[in-house]
Amino acid sequence: MAKLHEFLQFGLLNRVGFGSPAQHIRRVVGAYPDIRYENNNKSRKPCIYKYNGLQFLFHYNEDNQRSEVECMIFKFNFGPAIFPRIVLPNDWFPNRQTTEKQFHNYIVKHGLSWKVWADYGDWICFLVGKSHVAFQKTHQGYRMDVLSAYMLGYPEPTEIKKYQPKRSIVTVSHTKKGSNNQCQH
Repeated sequence: MAKLHEFLQFGLLNRVGFGSPAQHIRRVVGAYPDIRYENNNKSRKPCIYKYNGLQFLFHYNEDNQRSEVECMIFKFNFGPAIFPRIVLPNDWFPNRQTTEKQFHNYIVKHGLSWKVWADYGDWICFLVGKSHVAFQKTHQGYRMDVLSAYMLGYPEPTEIKKYQPKRSIVTVSHTKKGSNNQCQH
């Protein structure tokens, strides 16, 4: 069984992780995800699998001719987040009520560190290993919003992004260099 700190550092959760083929995800996590495909209708290559609050983003590996996981995202911000039990760590997993301090205590306990990646006023984002952790400001302080891991790692900030967005929703997208995989959302 996987631990949360393994997901943060390496993108591994039980029997799924970076490079897992789409067929393996369906076999382990569930056969009927909400699927988004590339814009190219001929290829029918999966781009995103959604299992309630959990998303797997894929890239197409030309070498072995298959779609493989390059990003995993847990979204806590749409009501009660429901995640497939098979992928949850067995040591501890945050929820929508998890505070910034509680999460920080967990990573320090496991010898990890984090860096502020962006501070949007209503949101604050941190980098931990290959993971991006976002907290949304509530009337009770900052609470868990998004937890994701990206195969290539997130870019190091050259400076901490500080600004107040005009809208309360912030979308951050990362694309693999040289990739022409475009997803329709």
